[in-house]
Amino acid sequence: VVAINAKSGSKVWQAKVDGVAAGLAVSNGRLLVASDTGRIYCFAPGKTDRGSEKAVRTDFADGTPAEQKAIRNGTEQIMKHLPSRRGYALVLGLKTGQLAWELANRTGMKIIAIDPDPKVADRVRRNLADTGYYGNRIHVLEGDIDQLPNYFANVIVSESAVLGSPVPARATAVARM
Repeated sequence: VVAINAKSGSKVWQAKVDGVAAGLAVSNGRLLVASDTGRIYCFAPGKTDRGSEKAVRTDFADGTPAEQKAIRNGTEQIMKHLPSRRGYALVLGLKTGQLAWELANRTGMKIIAIDPDPKVADRVRRNLADTGYYGNRIHVLEGDIDQLPNYFANVIVSESAVLGSPVPARATAVARM
């Protein structure tokens, strides 16, 4: 990505992105760049401290021990049946976000996690905030799966189903994912 001074034609700024810059947008003084690898970059004026890194959690700290174990066991079963460890995963019916986190740890998938309850979606966002995956490979949405595009997911799983509760979506809506 290169910024050019419109009057002089000189290069003002340059940054590398993974893949090819496929889409650009400007908002609130920031340049947003989407690459063909699925990454989204946000560039703002000023300098950054590239030496600082966030602490990244290596275990999942929400839910009861029984829920955590059930999700780990469920993830093991999911992993046995995955046709690929790349692509997109859709996680329906959230409780803690652990299933999305487990999939991110074990695959290279981009994960969309969705729940109709705004309080649950907010809880999951908070749980994933310091994992190093939230906003990069895991995105948490509040709402119904009807807002998602058709046929985008390579795999569809449900955290609520792994924990023994119903999947919060109609079968016909899930089939079009």
